[in-house]
Amino acid sequence: GPSSHLGGMCDDKTAVAVLKQMEFYFSDSNYPKDKFMRAQAALNPDGYISIEKIMMFNHMKQLWPDADPKEVAKVIKCSPLLEVNEEGTLIKRSADLPTEDVCALRSIYARLFPQEGTTIGSVAEFFGKHGTVFSVHLRRESDKTFKRSVFVEFAT
Repeated sequence: GPSSHLGGMCDDKTAVAVLKQMEFYFSDSNYPKDKFMRAQAALNPDGYISIEKIMMFNHMKQLWPDADPKEVAKVIKCSPLLEVNEEGTLIKRSADLPTEDVCALRSIYARLFPQEGTTIGSVAEFFGKHGTVFSVHLRRESDKTFKRSVFVEFAT
């Protein structure tokens, strides 16, 4: 694995694959819309996310099974797009979020909607009193049952 030759780590096949995937997770096209990643980053005052947590994603487990987060941190340092904290346990993107993707700032998360009868229309109507509703996302379990929570994005 990548740990056997730290010198050439940035060229290691596994390392390169992991790095590309990490860069995708934090990319402008994925990160602003990735609810899990954003929620994780929101837990940290500096917006860092646990490397260990990201390495638990199925795709990462396939790329690098049983990865040591410290080794992963060394790989991440090969990327100009990503930053690792001093302890080598947390990761974040180097660049600020793109300002044009303001949907996160215009969105709210609300919960405890009734299991029955909640529709995109009824949620839009409910929040329409507070502004122009741009989109509504009803959150569902894997079996499609309504989680009784929603994301609502306003137009402004």
